[in-house]
Amino acid sequence: MTKICQSSEPDPIAEGGSKSYGQQAKTIAQKSANLEVALHEQQAKTEDEKAITPAITDAERLTLALEAAKMGWWDLDWTTRQTIWSPSHEILFGYEQGQPERDYFDWERRIHPDDLEWIHQATHYARDHHQDLAIQYRIIWLDGSLHWIDALGRFYYDSQGEPIRMVGVIRDITDQKQSEQALQDSEERFRATFEQAAVGIAHVDLEGRWLRVNQTLCNIVGYSEAELLEQTFQNITHPDDLAADLAYVQQLLAGEIQPIPWKNGIFTKKGVPFGLS
Repeated sequence: MTKICQSSEPDPIAEGGSKSYGQQAKTIAQKSANLEVALHEQQAKTEDEKAITPAITDAERLTLALEAAKMGWWDLDWTTRQTIWSPSHEILFGYEQGQPERDYFDWERRIHPDDLEWIHQATHYARDHHQDLAIQYRIIWLDGSLHWIDALGRFYYDSQGEPIRMVGVIRDITDQKQSEQALQDSEERFRATFEQAAVGIAHVDLEGRWLRVNQTLCNIVGYSEAELLEQTFQNITHPDDLAADLAYVQQLLAGEIQPIPWKNGIFTKKGVPFGLS
């Protein structure tokens, strides 16, 4: 006859003792529950790590992007004037990284003295009129070097409309400003050369209209600058030379020849023939 064991009947175990099936079942159930809890905790931990990892990656990407673009951000408590700067903001203002919590004076002490007052005025105007602040200003590092900053800031207000916070971004535009200054210097040198030259100089468009003339040329032909700008090159060119002059210009524009010294005759304002080279 087959024996059917009940859960309460004794069961031999390895140590030679005995343990009921009920106790075994309870132990197994407890271990199973513990394992389930451990697995659940591990799964939750893994999910948390997955959630954290992209955030860290995004922050790193943002930091890299800001540094590459020479940009930084700030967050100003308008009441206490305490400010948080991004690491790249510290670099752009000539500070060492590692002290993101700044105050208003860390910003102010870097501003060029000639720019500080109008920056304050522009900031207060933006605050009072609930407008964004978009300005470009100069800063001076501790080593005396001059840098240009392009800044965009926005105010935030409480329920009573009082400003409580200002957040913004800055961008280093020193290279751009230096290029603009170099171009301006070049234009000023050219203008000085053009206007003070001892020879007549002019800019003429493809239709022969005078675009720009210097005083020496005006003196040669006897026209004022305003009068000459109303004329065309063809109007004052001697008829015997006009066809050759136009052919020369066409060849020059077509790239068939290089600029070469040439001579032609013109008429002064008084109708006197005059040779130019």
